[in-house]
Amino acid sequence: MPKSRTDLTEAEWAIIKAVWDAEPCTAPDIREKLHRQTSWTYSTVRTLMDRMVVKGLLAAEKVRNLTIYRSAVTREQAQRRIVLRPQTRLQRGPNPDGPVPLGHRQLVSG
Repeated sequence: MPKSRTDLTEAEWAIIKAVWDAEPCTAPDIREKLHRQTSWTYSTVRTLMDRMVVKGLLAAEKVRNLTIYRSAVTREQAQRRIVLRPQTRLQRGPNPDGPVPLGHRQLVSG
């Protein structure tokens, strides 16, 4: 059963944006779409997408040996859920108010 309120991680945000552009889609479709930006493997993308189904962010339908994914939240709903970690000016680069590319974000533990 999906949680009533779940925050989106940076990785989930990247995936859901790709799903919105390509839906209905498969994990290999999303992996290909994000590969240059993230270098994620198929198994990474599939695991993230399956977790997003459990969280109620994506819907999945099995068609023979293929899993077809669709978004289960609107862009507005997702934007309210995104969690961005604070970054230093050095990490943000020349545009401190702009978004930080996925490859330039630090993981924050704790």
